[in-house]
Amino acid sequence: MKALPKTTTDPDKLFALHFGLVRGQILTSAVDLGVFAHTVEPRTSDEVSALLGTHPANTNLFLNALCSIGLLAKKDGSFFNTEVADDFLVDGKETFLGDYLKYAEAFLFKSADDMKAAIVNGPPSREQWDGGEEAQYNAAMLMKRIACSGLSQAVAISIAELPEFSRLKKMLDLGGGHGLDGIATVQMHPSMTGVVFDSPASVQAASEIIEEYEMEDRMAVLAGDYLDDVIGSGYDLILAKGTLNFAGPKLEALVQKIFHALNEGGIFVSIHDGLTDEGTKPAEMVVSWLSFGLSVADVSLPRDRVPDAMTAVGFSRVEIRPHHSPFGGAWDMVVGRKL
Repeated sequence: MKALPKTTTDPDKLFALHFGLVRGQILTSAVDLGVFAHTVEPRTSDEVSALLGTHPANTNLFLNALCSIGLLAKKDGSFFNTEVADDFLVDGKETFLGDYLKYAEAFLFKSADDMKAAIVNGPPSREQWDGGEEAQYNAAMLMKRIACSGLSQAVAISIAELPEFSRLKKMLDLGGGHGLDGIATVQMHPSMTGVVFDSPASVQAASEIIEEYEMEDRMAVLAGDYLDDVIGSGYDLILAKGTLNFAGPKLEALVQKIFHALNEGGIFVSIHDGLTDEGTKPAEMVVSWLSFGLSVADVSLPRDRVPDAMTAVGFSRVEIRPHHSPFGGAWDMVVGRKL
């Protein structure tokens, strides 16, 4: 008689990981179909099916699945948006993230075979991802939506909590793209002015957004390559959110450039991922960066690299504060002072 194999655990985690893919497919399909615009008010599955032109029985199954992952709620046979769907998935709202989610799909693998190919062969040519000026402009405008969803407001609040905030006069939003992090920060201050530095196409988008938010008298733009060009001087605050990730081997030189661009008593704030445990944690961060890393380039940062670079060029009282991000949970907000 052959005995069954003995195990010391169960496979539950494996199946949970495997079916995690389905949750993403549910979200993307709902966005593509435009479901959430039709469930602002309660509707039955037959009503939703008629509006979408979809199969009635399968629509009911699908709406139940949306309830199971927390995007719809159901009462007395009618479906309606939960708060998160109502805030971020209704097309036409300023905080609509559907277009961004579709854009982000370009960096996700369509199948496990595609991921395997990237692991075996390495990333494709970088040029195909960089795009031209139009692509950079469009990306900045797409990122505007996610910035409005609470990210830029959270950046401004975190910076305003710094004890030096009230005395700051001029800030630089380095690699600021859409410029909303700078705009939100300046709006928190009674008199501070700001500059958004990024590529020409990105600051074109930033200029339009500055005008939209009626901040022309307090916000300006400066175009260039922050790795190689002059970034200006006389700043009391320099913010780099997700900017140092793309500095590569020039990171330390860029931090030194930032140090020299600050006034005495100035502050440098870098907000970015900070990997620990030899690059394996936090898990949410490692997973969220993986597709981009395999497809384009590894732009993740070990937790110690930025504070070490700050200390090396002369920043004092360097501290790391937690900063929430939807891309991987707790990022690091590293603060250095030029004393």
